[in-house]
Parts: sequence; structure tokens; C-alpha cells
Amino acid sequence: MPEEQITNSKQTSQEIPLQQEEDTILNSIPNTKSNVESVIDIEKKEMEIKKKKKRFKFILTVLIISILLLTLVPIVVNFYKRSYIKNKPIVQTIEEEDKKIKVEDIQVEKKIQHNSDSLSISLEYLDKAKLLESAEGDGQIKKLEIIYEKQPSSDTSASVTEDNLKEGYIFKVSTFITTQRELDEIVQVKKDAFTIKCPQTATLSDINETTIDGIEGRTFEVTNCGSDYKLTYIVKGTLNYEFAQVVKGDIGYKQVYKAETEDILSSLKFYLDKTDRGPLETFISTPYGFQFEHPKFSLECCEISNPASKNAEKIVVLGDTSTFIDKNNFDGIGIFVDKSYDEDFNTYMEVQKKTLVDDYIVVKGEAPKLEEKSLKVGDKNGLMLKGYSWRGEDLIYVNISPGSSRNIVLVISIKNMSGVSFEKKVDEILKSFKYVVSDQ
Repeated sequence: MPEEQITNSKQTSQEIPLQQEEDTILNSIPNTKSNVESVIDIEKKEMEIKKKKKRFKFILTVLIISILLLTLVPIVVNFYKRSYIKNKPIVQTIEEEDKKIKVEDIQVEKKIQHNSDSLSISLEYLDKAKLLESAEGDGQIKKLEIIYEKQPSSDTSASVTEDNLKEGYIFKVSTFITTQRELDEIVQVKKDAFTIKCPQTATLSDINETTIDGIEGRTFEVTNCGSDYKLTYIVKGTLNYEFAQVVKGDIGYKQVYKAETEDILSSLKFYLDKTDRGPLETFISTPYGFQFEHPKFSLECCEISNPASKNAEKIVVLGDTSTFIDKNNFDGIGIFVDKSYDEDFNTYMEVQKKTLVDDYIVVKGEAPKLEEKSLKVGDKNGLMLKGYSWRGEDLIYVNISPGSSRNIVLVISIKNMSGVSFEKKVDEILKSFKYVVSDQ
């Protein structure tokens, strides 16, 4: 044991000087330690670079393979389908019910034509509105109002004015005479009145030129003044005409109401002056007890087809030779009488409407756009059907039954190529109808 200790002690005493010698040698070499560390760092960086290169190559390879697959797979699939799979043709089947035009789904716009002798105008309005006429100041100011209120007051005696209108519209026509003011001055005075009356948030448009039934006029609009207004003025003869459109409601409804008042304004026509009517002739049907006046039209130039009824008898067809082009293009009016023995007038009319719509669908292959208009033919009520005839004629039906068991219907077929100018002539013809006791 003592010998081992002696041996170890000797070894230790020998190692210590050796370690010191190594440190002394290393320290004697300048920057040796730092150089070793630098070498180690370089090796690490080279390893990282190699790893990054391998990762990049892997990602690039995967990306290229993916692009190739996305490109080639659809091509291969399409080639396979075209070459080896026989596809059945896709046939779109439409149910028979979907192909049918349902008559009950066809909408009918119902209007009323009103002739105002006091204002010498005729116009049309929707049957949901009501019409009032009045005169003020011993007849110096004459007024016509068409009023539609969405939710009428429970008090039927209360009148609707622009001040108490809640939602809806008022279309007003009035005439007056001025001794000093001309048209432009009249319009400016009215606009100035709105400037004073309306709040600052209101907007007034400029005064613009316009025409009503071919007569030059002036117009301006006012918005956000309680209601929205459009005022139009014309001068005809010695009379000043004011056309006021007043609408009130939410934005969407307001646009609808304004469109309906614009339709009224566009339908307005002035009576023909006596000098514009030219020479008139009178046609008398003694067997059926009616007569009417008409311009000097031809009895031979033109032909208008019979109405839908098989019992219709042609009385006369009158054509305007000044606008005649050919047998399908002319202005004319045909007078027929339909003897309906087994039906009252309302039942007869329903049959006529359905028959006309059926014929229209058969010939045209589409649903017609229908309009019904109540009007006066002389002093009797008539019903005009517009859009029902596939030939394009407007048809007017008047019950002229003498009160016996036999029902007799006057049918007036109108072929109008010229538009408003011929409409005015037809209006004068309709107003001239008179009825006497017939032989039937």
C-alpha cells in the first residue's frame, strides 16, 4: 500500500509539469484558440448550407411533380373519357305544365277614359283612383282632380288635399285666365311661391321647356317640400292650363306614384277645334237605332276583320285614305253588331275575352299584354279591350239592347296606324254617337 501511494504521487508529480507545458506551448502560438473556433464555425455553416440546398431541391422537385400532375391528369382523364367511355346525351326535359301559358296568370291593367267637356280634354287613369271635377269663381277656374290614397280615411266625407295626403298621389288639372302675366312669368311666380313655402332642405329644379299634346309649355319640379311636385303650364287660346302632379310616400312607392301620374299626363289629349275637324258626315243605322258623325272617310278602301263572335254582322267600315298604305296599314274604324241571344252582357264579355286571348296565344305563341278601359260612347258606357286582338285592333263593346229578351252588342273595331292624331278623330266619333229606338 505505501508503495502504491508512492507510485501515484510520483505520477502526479510528473503529469503536472506536462499539462503546464501544453498550455505553455498553446499559449505560445498566437491566436491558435480563436482559429480553431473559426474552423468549427465554418464547418457548421457549410453543413447548414448543404441542408438548405437539399431542402430546396426537395421542394422544387415536389412542386414540379405537382404541376405536371395537375396538367397531365385532366388531359389523360379527358382522353380516356373520349376514347373509352360513351356518354349519353343530356336531354333537358321541360314539363308540359311549364310550357303552358296559363290564362288566369295573365295580368290585365284596368283604366278609365274620362272626357271633360268643361276643360276640353280627355285622359286616362287607373281604376283604383277616383276623379273629381269642380268649378270656382263662377266658373272662371275649373278643376279636375284624380286622387289615389293608399290607405283612405275612414271618414268618407273628408276630402284629400296636398296638405293632408298621407301616401299616394294627386293629379290636378286647372284652367285660369290672366290679363297681364305671360307664360314664363306665370311659371316664375309659381316657382317663387314654392321657394317661400318650402323648407331650406327642399330642392327646386330649373324651368324647362316641354310639350303636352303638341303644345309648347314650361315645367319645373320640387322635391322634399312635404310632398314632391311637378308643375307644368301651357297656354291654349285664352286659357292657361296648370297640370300639377303631387306624390308622397317612401322612395320606392314614390317612384311608382310618379310613374302613374306621368302616364296620366302622357294620355292627355285636347279636344279638336271645330276648324280642325273638317267637314263631317253622318252615318245612320236605322235597324239598330244608332248614328254618329265622322270625317269624310272612304267606305270602300279598307277592310277590318270581324270580332271573335260568329254572330257579328258588319254594318260599315270607314278608312282614312290620306294615311292608307295597303290593306294591313291604314287608319280605320269598323262598326259591327253582335246579336247574343242566350247570354247577358257580362257573360258575353267574359266569353269574348277568353276567345280573343285563346286566339292570340294560338297565333302569336305568347301571352298578350292586356288593358281594359272604361269609356263613354255617346251617353252609353263602353269597354275597350287593348292588346286582346292578335291583329292589333282595339275593340270597343257597348250594350245597346233595347230592353227586350234579345241582347244586342255594338262592337267598334279600331285600326290605328298614325297614333295620337287618329286617336283624336276616333274620340270625336265616339262622342258623337246617338241612340234612338231601333227596329230590332
